[in-house]
Amino acid sequence: MRAKIIKPERRYKTEEIYKMKRFFAAIAAALTLFAAGGAEAAALRVGTDADFQPYEYYREGDGAFTGFDVELMEELAKLMGYDGVEFVEVSFHDLLGGLNEDKYDAAIAALIVTAERRHEADFSVPYAEDRTVTVTVTGRAAPVGKNMKTVTEKGTTHMVFAQQNYAQQGEIIVADNIKQAVDLLFAGKAGRAVTSKLSARYLIENVYDGRLVITSEDGVAQPLAIAVRKGNAELLDKINDALARCKESGAYDKLYAKYFGADK
Repeated sequence: MRAKIIKPERRYKTEEIYKMKRFFAAIAAALTLFAAGGAEAAALRVGTDADFQPYEYYREGDGAFTGFDVELMEELAKLMGYDGVEFVEVSFHDLLGGLNEDKYDAAIAALIVTAERRHEADFSVPYAEDRTVTVTVTGRAAPVGKNMKTVTEKGTTHMVFAQQNYAQQGEIIVADNIKQAVDLLFAGKAGRAVTSKLSARYLIENVYDGRLVITSEDGVAQPLAIAVRKGNAELLDKINDALARCKESGAYDKLYAKYFGADK
C-alpha cells in the first residue's frame, strides 16, 4: 500500500485553514471512536524528512514514498490499532519544532538521540543504531591539509562531528540532504562527506555502484528513536510496546535485513 504523505504546501496553507482542519479532524476522530467502540484514531500523524535513503525517500520509477523508517512506522501504527499513517513532510532541522507546534503526533527520520534533543522531545526506546562515517569518491586522491573541504548535512549529529574533527583542515560545507552532499563530492567541490554509516552503505551498494567508499568510521554507536511531544507518556508507551511486539514477532528483523542486511 502506498504511504500517505502530505507536503508542507498542501498541509499548511494558512493558520486559519490549519486550525479549521484540526477542528474537523477532532470531530471526525471523536465520531470514529464512538463508531468503533473505543478504537484508535483513523491515522497516526508522523513528521518526517522524506529525503534520506534508505530511511525515508521517494522511490524512483513509481514515486512511492518508502524506506525503513516509513515501513517500520506503518507496522507500529498497525500494532497500535491505527488504520494507517499520515506522513507530514518537513525539513530535518524543523522536525522537532513542528512536533512541538502540534503539527503531527510523532516524528521519525533517523533521529539520533542527544542530550540537546531530549530538551525538545521525549523519545522511544532505540529502534536501531547508526554511526558517523567519512566517505570519499572511489579512486580519487583527496587534497590534504587545509585544502580539504568537507560536506555534511544540515542540523545533524554528523555535521557536529565534522565541525569538531575536520574544521581545522578546511571549509565545512553544509548541504540540505545526502544527495546534495554526494553531488558536491562527484563535482570535486568537496573532498569528503560526513554522514550516516547505514545510509552510506546502502547508497554505495544500491545507488552509486561502488563509486563511493567509506574511509573512516566513528567508534561511537548512536541510538535512533521515535520522538513524541514532551509529556505525551500515553503515546510513548504505545510506541514502545509496539516496538517490542514488532521485534518479538520477527517482523523487525525482516524489515531491517531488507534495507541494511542481516549484519547489525
